[in-house]
Amino acid sequence: MKFVLGEKNALYLCKHFSSLEKSERMRLENLADSYDISERMMEIGSKFLPAFCKGPFSLIAQLNTLTPQEIIPQRENRVAYLFTFSESVGTDAIIKIDLLSEDQKKRMVRRERGGFMVWMFSTDSLVYTQNVVLIAEEHNIITCFPGGMAPPLPSHNLSEEEFTKSTKFWCEHAFIDYEKYD
Repeated sequence: MKFVLGEKNALYLCKHFSSLEKSERMRLENLADSYDISERMMEIGSKFLPAFCKGPFSLIAQLNTLTPQEIIPQRENRVAYLFTFSESVGTDAIIKIDLLSEDQKKRMVRRERGGFMVWMFSTDSLVYTQNVVLIAEEHNIITCFPGGMAPPLPSHNLSEEEFTKSTKFWCEHAFIDYEKYD
C-alpha cells in the first residue's frame, strides 16, 4: 500500500518538525509562504528528529517502504497505522500522569485546547519515542506524528461511547510542553 500526501496535509505535518531540509522547505514554499511554514513548525506538539527524516515528503516516502506493526480502524472510515523503530524517531507530546512523580504532578496546569480543558506538564527534559502513527482515509494521509495513539479530544461530534473513552483518556494523560524549546 502506498500512502498519498496531499499539499494541504504536507503543510499540516510541518507542525511535527523543528527543522526541514532545504529541498523539503522549497517544495513546501510552493504551497505556502515561509512565515506560515515557520509558524506551523513552532506549534506545541511532538516533533520528528532531524536525523530520522528531513521533512514531510521524505517521511512518507520512508513509511511507504515499510509494513506497519499494527493497523487500527478509526471513526469516519479512517485507519491508524503504527510503525515502531529500533531508534528514537522524535519527541512525544503526551505522557500518562501516573508516570509523573508527585513533584511533577504538582506542576501540572489545566489549559484549553480544542475547546476542552486538558492537563499540561512543562519540562525541560525531552521524552523520546520510537513510534510513528499515520492516520489515513483510504490511502490519503490525514496526519502523521511521532508518539503513541491517543483519541481525539472530547467533542459533541463523538458518539456517547467515544466521548466517554476520550474523556477518560484525557483525564489520565497530559500534554508535554517543552519549556526550553519554546
